[in-house]
Amino acid sequence: MAAGSGDNSTARQSLQLSSPVVRIGKQSPGTRLRINAVKPGVSVFQNKRAFSCRAFASLVTLAHNVGVGTCAVGHRTWLAACIFLFVRVRSHTKMKVAVTDYSFLDLSVEESILQASGHFISAWKERKSAAELPALVTDADAVITQFAPVNADVIASMQQTRVIVRYGIGVDNVDLAAARAKGIPVCNVPDYCIDEVADHTLAFILATTRQVVSNSNSLKAGKWGLATSLDQMKALRDLAVGVVGFGRIGREVVSRLKPFRCRILVYDPIAKSADIEAAGATPVALRELLSQTDVITLHCPSTADTRGMLNSESLAKTRPGVSIINLARGDLIDPNALMAALLSGHVAAAALDVFNPEPIPADHPILKLDNVILASHIASTSVPAVRKLRETAARLALMALNGEPLVNVVN
Repeated sequence: MAAGSGDNSTARQSLQLSSPVVRIGKQSPGTRLRINAVKPGVSVFQNKRAFSCRAFASLVTLAHNVGVGTCAVGHRTWLAACIFLFVRVRSHTKMKVAVTDYSFLDLSVEESILQASGHFISAWKERKSAAELPALVTDADAVITQFAPVNADVIASMQQTRVIVRYGIGVDNVDLAAARAKGIPVCNVPDYCIDEVADHTLAFILATTRQVVSNSNSLKAGKWGLATSLDQMKALRDLAVGVVGFGRIGREVVSRLKPFRCRILVYDPIAKSADIEAAGATPVALRELLSQTDVITLHCPSTADTRGMLNSESLAKTRPGVSIINLARGDLIDPNALMAALLSGHVAAAALDVFNPEPIPADHPILKLDNVILASHIASTSVPAVRKLRETAARLALMALNGEPLVNVVN
């Protein structure tokens, strides 16, 4: 906050300086700043709250105007007085954290961290359009987002934002280049939900290869016996599984697959072949993975290179009867191409925690297919995982408000 935009009457009160204590008139009893000059031009003071260069420059000018610069206390004390004046004004300012959308019941976790530090949260529960978001984020000091489209126009509207934090690992809903151009760091929570998604992946793989859902639904409908043809009942021991993406989740999926004694192929253009081999898998090119596997599971981010990676052309290269598993991002798969492959039987089954678009339209034909298992983007959830996600996001925002070095910056 620039000087003069907060409590001007307090900021313009005359300064009373006496070494080694700097005092501001009408301050709260006992509020003092002790100065210890450790070397020329450097002072150590008790209040360590962060401040911006712009605001500090404004306060230096203000302090000079009210007479600090003419005090006979020396340059170091004058400089410390300017800093202290800023801290005093800043400490009375609540900073705004905007939450664009959230799927939790409330924001009690975030409030316990941010409000306890003297800041306030302004939040919208439901995801809004990009055209609506500037009304919330223009004056925000930090922005936390879940699924809302934080595009270039939204970022351009941010006047004083110090950080954009994504609830989750993927950041495809944030324009990273626009944020970088505006000098706003974007942070994610990269170690969130690793085990949850890896577990869910194995559940989906086994559900499709062992026809768990089909047989359960058939029995509930009053039919006894095998619900599918015998050739649809498969053992992982006899199959090759292709894992696309060897990041944190991909590695855990490979680890969970190993005890099933299936052949594991991994495609990741960034990962080292030695690391993949050390995990017990075989590194391959994408075309090899498509043509040589019975199950394909996606664990890569949504980027310009990966969006629509499973389309009519690539699905045609897969083995007949392949199962498609996706717990990463819905736009990795062309939904029309997948529908056509499922209806033709070329793709025997699919298990999808994500889709394009989300939510899935109520009249979408994929909802009527018996060989498709669907979930509403919930594979990442568990009580510990969600708490960690929320606490980490709030603390990242608080670090930015405090001027501390940020972690998990992705742009």
